[in-house]
Amino acid sequence: MAPKKKKGKKSRGKALSEEEKLVRAEMLALQGEEERKRRAEEFRQKMKAKEDREKRYAHINMLKIHTQWRKFIRCSKVEAMHREIEILSQEHERQCLEELDDRNYSYGDDWGLAAIC
Repeated sequence: MAPKKKKGKKSRGKALSEEEKLVRAEMLALQGEEERKRRAEEFRQKMKAKEDREKRYAHINMLKIHTQWRKFIRCSKVEAMHREIEILSQEHERQCLEELDDRNYSYGDDWGLAAIC
């Protein structure tokens, strides 16, 4: 077995002077400030990404709502038109029968049938 290498003693060095302590403290403060700014920027980017995603979802949902609303309005208009057509058809039929009756009385029995609608 190879002999273990001795780890050198950590030299504590000289005690830091006041100026070096201030520089070190200032450096640590700057590092802390940079870290805080970096985290704040990351947070801002995450929030911006969430906002953008939410805007996309809101837009898509609004399109879905508009599509459903148009479908509903279209169906209601179709129903209204069907009712109106039915009413007009009944009125037309009644008018045709009235004309037939009027012609039958004025021309005889068979004259009005050929000239009907």
